[in-house]
Amino acid sequence: MCYMKVLETSKARVEPDPGVRKTSARRSGKDSMKTHVVFGETAEKKLEIALSPSPDSVIGLNDDLMAGPLAEDAFGPDVPVQRLRWWQTLSTGEDESHYVTGMTSNWQKFWTKILRLGAQDSLTVWVADNPTEYCGMLAVLAILSPQVPVAVIPVTSAYSAKFNNLHEKWTIKATGHDVRVDHYQALWDYAKPITASERERLQMNWRRLVQDHGEMRALVDGTVLTVPIDIWDHFIIRQAEKLGITHVTVPAVRLVGECLGFHSQWTDDLLVFWRIRHLATTGVFTYSGSLSDMRACILKAGPLATSE
Repeated sequence: MCYMKVLETSKARVEPDPGVRKTSARRSGKDSMKTHVVFGETAEKKLEIALSPSPDSVIGLNDDLMAGPLAEDAFGPDVPVQRLRWWQTLSTGEDESHYVTGMTSNWQKFWTKILRLGAQDSLTVWVADNPTEYCGMLAVLAILSPQVPVAVIPVTSAYSAKFNNLHEKWTIKATGHDVRVDHYQALWDYAKPITASERERLQMNWRRLVQDHGEMRALVDGTVLTVPIDIWDHFIIRQAEKLGITHVTVPAVRLVGECLGFHSQWTDDLLVFWRIRHLATTGVFTYSGSLSDMRACILKAGPLATSE
């Protein structure tokens, strides 16, 4: 399988179904309190603002499960330590503090709340079309009590259905980064309950990822697959060539921005810079400045630079 082609062209969609729309707690004050799950600190903060003053609670997982090891004991006490060590091997300087600080405490807080949910509760998971949020959803469903009813808001397709028109076309790659605070409420009616069979399919997807023992994952037609860690390399080289790296120097931070902006699926800038550093140390790029800081790193084409 050509993983790069699959990753670039994946357009998984879960179309909103008005027939099964759910109203929010704000519109149904007699309902038991709902818990909303999002992935990433930005999404958590935005949704908390959007829900206020609703009694609904919001919990967010900051760890990006699209990358790094997944343990057999998927939520054992050693897992956050193992994942923290993995992220530390590829993060540097400001990037390390940006991602690593508070990761372990957030992990414990998030999963403790998930485990405490019971039949009297309900869970709504906000998921855009990217491997980070899909992996997060799979992990939640793997540990959540089967008695807890779950609904999913397919953010990418819901936003398109609600806001796209002949004059404006929006593609939401990430719930936290791309959705305005005042637009969250408009997406609540697109929540779709997960059926028992769909829940089992998603749980099987998670078990397969754990058994793969891989370190990188991609979203392909609504399923998360384990992929090679160099899956981004070809795309990075192509973007560098479009910036004219064979003729001029290119700041690493600009190349990171181009990759994030033009790729079909969202990912963390830390992961992109990690792969750029690898390409710089293997002869695809040459560099001046520091490989520890994307803002201080200048790239040129190396002897092995080619996207063919």
